[in-house]
Amino acid sequence: ILNDKYLVTATLRRDASSKFAPDFRVGYFPSASVGWKVSSEDFWNSSTINTFKIRAGYGELGAQNIPDYAYQNVFNLTSPTSFNNELVQGYSQTSLALEDIRWETAKTTNIGFDMGLFEDQITLSAEYYNKDVEDVLVGVNLPPSVGFGLPVIQNVGNINNSGFEFEALYRNTGDFSWQLGVNFSTFNSEVTALPNTIIGPSVTEDGVSVNRYVEGEAPGIYWGFQVDGVYADQAAIESDPNLANDPERKAILQPGDFIRRDLNGDGKITGDDNTILGDPTPDFIYGLNFSGAYKGLDFGLFFQGVQGNEIYNVTRYYNIFWADDNKLAEIKD
Repeated sequence: ILNDKYLVTATLRRDASSKFAPDFRVGYFPSASVGWKVSSEDFWNSSTINTFKIRAGYGELGAQNIPDYAYQNVFNLTSPTSFNNELVQGYSQTSLALEDIRWETAKTTNIGFDMGLFEDQITLSAEYYNKDVEDVLVGVNLPPSVGFGLPVIQNVGNINNSGFEFEALYRNTGDFSWQLGVNFSTFNSEVTALPNTIIGPSVTEDGVSVNRYVEGEAPGIYWGFQVDGVYADQAAIESDPNLANDPERKAILQPGDFIRRDLNGDGKITGDDNTILGDPTPDFIYGLNFSGAYKGLDFGLFFQGVQGNEIYNVTRYYNIFWADDNKLAEIKD
């Protein structure tokens, strides 16, 4: 702090983790921030806004959310096998060596201001942030031809998060002191780099993954067929234009099955007709908090919510299609 006007902070983190190979074990993560307390300048003479500060910052942090020994070949005991009428203990490979995996790095830039009004009875804060997560550590499924069924950890892509954050607080002092605060933030998230689509993690009872990670889209989008209801009878199946060139599918459909939409117009229902059905990322997040105190007694309330995100209802899915009893009443239709 210089002259109660200018603020500068800088740090450098050196992190090391045995989860990475020796050549990639150490990561360096710098950060710095600057601030200017404009209200401390001689030219500032506002009687209403007693505090006003502009600030900006940049920082990096590393992540190592991966299993131990991910960079090594790992073998574990498996079921014994009979050789020459004797049981011999066997081993199976449970991890493939990927010696070049490295730290996942989050790089965040932010700029904002803080304001105090009426002797800081009211405080306001606003900020824009941009966060790039690079070299994201993800378990990737290999092709069956590799002969190894478990996912392998790789640095496979980048994700960008950005948005605005706003917070306001009102304080009232006295025998009964209380404060009321509100906060609001927007949230945009996009997969900015990914060599191949990643499937998962949510899986339905029939083994179908409903999430996708696709470059250019929000992380974890819901993916599947668009459905226009169910077939009421066999005549509806025979006359469905979505199946104009799909006699094999017509032959196996029954009344009550889903009417899936032919999005590419080829008269068939194939994997090419899958599309984005929803986004689990909220458009904005909001909150309200209240606290009060009177003669040694205190009271607090806190509300928080999100808006604009879709939710995959696993319970409803199960109780419509898979439960042996106690199904939801809507299946009657």
